[in-house]
Amino acid sequence: MRLLQQDDGGHLGLVEFIRNRIPPHAILSHTWSQTSKEVTFDVFMSGGPAEDLDYAESYGKIRACGE
Repeated sequence: MRLLQQDDGGHLGLVEFIRNRIPPHAILSHTWSQTSKEVTFDVFMSGGPAEDLDYAESYGKIRACGE
């Protein structure tokens, strides 16, 4: 399982957990916006959404969850 993690500098990343080492977590699963593209795993891993205005609203909501 991969979970979002925010470091002390505010950078979001994914951390992989295996089997019985999965910490308590929340699952967010819904469409973010009608006007903005959704941030997929591939887009998140490429670093694209932080730079791309098409993803601004969706990525902002992901960052807010990290905070």
